[in-house]
Amino acid sequence: MMSTFPWTAAWLVLLLTATTTLAAETEEQQAEEQQQNLRREQEVTIEDPFWFQTELPEDYDYILPVGTANEILGGTRVSAGVYPYFVSLEYNGQIYCGATLISPNRVLSAAHCFFTRSGAIFLPTNIRVGHVSTTDGETVAPSCVKIHPQYGQDRQGLYSDVAVLKLATPVTTVTEFSQLNSFVGYPTDQAQGL
Repeated sequence: MMSTFPWTAAWLVLLLTATTTLAAETEEQQAEEQQQNLRREQEVTIEDPFWFQTELPEDYDYILPVGTANEILGGTRVSAGVYPYFVSLEYNGQIYCGATLISPNRVLSAAHCFFTRSGAIFLPTNIRVGHVSTTDGETVAPSCVKIHPQYGQDRQGLYSDVAVLKLATPVTTVTEFSQLNSFVGYPTDQAQGL
């Protein structure tokens, strides 16, 4: 019985060390996740030093070159005014994401449209409203963006991938917002028949 005591004690010490190490790593990961969430919760404003760059960040990989193909996968050409609440997010003249105008000075978009691969947050240089090409319509500058506090990404996908972008000035080309989203939350209404 005495001969097994040193081995049992050694195994207990090893198990305790492994558990302590694992707990420390878990606490470190949780602290890092909390820091990332705090960074995401902060509003990014145009005064941030990042905005003095003249090109998209090197690690931004969502932009596709504008060509003769349809700009929206599976999309079709439409006439001006058919989708007045659709806006495009642009960076130095390049459309890189779409969004929806939800009020004269607020835009709803995907949170991933404001992050680089390295996790840096950036704003578009302008928002284009009321357009059917890359050159027409009204352009408005962004003011700040609010990222959903639980936005995240893992191997299975994106979570809470939503953000609200505040515009520096209200848009003037779209004036009727009373009908916007009037059927939200009513699954039996006609608006759900997408």
